[in-house]
This record gives sequence, C-alpha cells and structure tokens, in this order.
Amino acid sequence: MFINVEKKAQKLFNTYQQATSKEHMAMVLANPLFSWHATYYTAKRKKNLIFLNDATTMAIVLFDVNAKNKQTIKERFEKQLAII
Repeated sequence: MFINVEKKAQKLFNTYQQATSKEHMAMVLANPLFSWHATYYTAKRKKNLIFLNDATTMAIVLFDVNAKNKQTIKERFEKQLAII
C-alpha cells in the first residue's frame, strides 16, 4: 500500500517509512485502490488524520492523533480499512 503524505502532515508520519521505489509505483499504477493521500486537520485542538483513496475517493478518518499514539497510525489505519 502506498500512502502519499501531504507536506503539512509529514511531522506525523516521521516514524512511517514511505515507499518510493519503482516496484511500489508499479503496484499503484496496476491497482489504484492501494494508493492513498494523507493529510490532517485540527478540530477542538485535536489533530485528525484523513486518508483519501485515489481511485474511489473513500475517506478514512483517524481521530485524536498525538505524539503518544502516532506510532500506531499504520495499525489503526489498517484496522479501519478492514472494518470498511
């Protein structure tokens, strides 16, 4: 799965290793359902992550992402994707 992180959300994804190799790009071109964009917004002083699928424009929102739980972003995202 390839997640393209917007510039303002880079600090939340500093523990996440982004894939930029040609193999991953080929996978994304072959199946755009594996391509996502990530950004965040702030509401009531809490950061909320938004993942938007490139092919279907389906959105997954992770609420209250902070320094304590930013290491679990990948697991939380995959769990929400499995639920959907």
